[in-house]
Amino acid sequence: MGGLSEAGPTVSAPRLHCARLSWAALFLLAFALRCRGLGRSLWYDELVSLRGFGGSLVAVFTRQIGANNHPLASLLLWLDPAGSEIGLRLPFAVLGAAACPALAWSLARWGWARSGLLAGAALAILPPAVLLSQQARGYAGLMLCVALLPGLAARGGRLGTAVNALGIGFHLSFVLAALPWLGLRRRAAWPWLTGLTLGGVACFGVYARTWPWVRRALRDGDLGADHAPLGAAVLWEWISAGSPLFGVALLAAAGLGLLRLRGPERWLAAPLAGVALLLAVGVPGYPRFAAFALPCLCALVGRGLAGLPLPRLGFALLVGCALLPLGAQAQRELQDLRGAASSVDTSEGATPYAAGFAVDSVRHYLPEVRDDLAGFLNDPGPAAFIDPFPELTPPEVRAELEAHAGKPLILDGVHPVAVYRRD
Repeated sequence: MGGLSEAGPTVSAPRLHCARLSWAALFLLAFALRCRGLGRSLWYDELVSLRGFGGSLVAVFTRQIGANNHPLASLLLWLDPAGSEIGLRLPFAVLGAAACPALAWSLARWGWARSGLLAGAALAILPPAVLLSQQARGYAGLMLCVALLPGLAARGGRLGTAVNALGIGFHLSFVLAALPWLGLRRRAAWPWLTGLTLGGVACFGVYARTWPWVRRALRDGDLGADHAPLGAAVLWEWISAGSPLFGVALLAAAGLGLLRLRGPERWLAAPLAGVALLLAVGVPGYPRFAAFALPCLCALVGRGLAGLPLPRLGFALLVGCALLPLGAQAQRELQDLRGAASSVDTSEGATPYAAGFAVDSVRHYLPEVRDDLAGFLNDPGPAAFIDPFPELTPPEVRAELEAHAGKPLILDGVHPVAVYRRD
């Protein structure tokens, strides 16, 4: 299996220096791709984290709202004094970019230096990985910790314990990558399990409050978002970023990598079993719950590209396929609550209204907003009603809003925002 010894493969000093330069360049590339978009409006999930947990260290490790608290991500929000969108998201962009050289290092420890660089580069340009690294949530840290696991499987030690503790602190789904990858080197079992236990104990106050939500969501669906169970079509749309050409190229490369695995190497594909589990159980349809498997997918892509006669050409073609979805993604808001707030001219006496579970998110950008649907419908003066999730608003309510204020202004984004204005 690549000739891995307990101390790792023997590498000459010049080659090690070259590898480190390559990993640094990989980080800079990934970070540059993640910088554009950090100034977007904060969206609902980020604002729940910021307003619900980021203001109190006690809340970081004890409070939960609809499974939105990713403890270590909330801790970063509590530590961040910047307050601006860019300032809040910058640590997560760094974590997400660091996952790329971490994956390259991990595969290099198995003797697959070229596969590792290609895998890290694939993670750098992967649209869902880029987008998740641009959000103040736990997914960027999750991907970094998962990317380190194959390299840490060579030996147990304290570093493996620490990474597992941090991983479960960033997101509970980390377990779905950590436990399967124990098959790479069973000797790592005790240090890894110790880390998972320590992280679970530290975050027990949060995760104990998460389980009732998970159980209810598995039974009734996500009551806040009315999502159907996660399915293959949803995952395909997410991984391909809306570009069938890129999606086919990515999965073709991953398929080639899967065919190249032999014997114990097949454990590299093991975290994909966690995705199959999510599909089988029927979790609510958020594809980002499969973020723990992105480093595994890119490891297979790297193995597949490295086996081509011209691996650089193969990667160049993959990059070419990724350019359009990456460019389109970079130009989209996640949820333009900031733009919605600025569209309401309170200086002219317009009264802002909203209603429902996302009112506090609107209030971040428009503190004077009133949680009062009936008030807007009965207000005879200039007013505006902001609907952060119009796709979840009952049709009869939308019809009533249009009857009182006409067609809404729609602010495009991953989650469009509707603004009903009445002069």
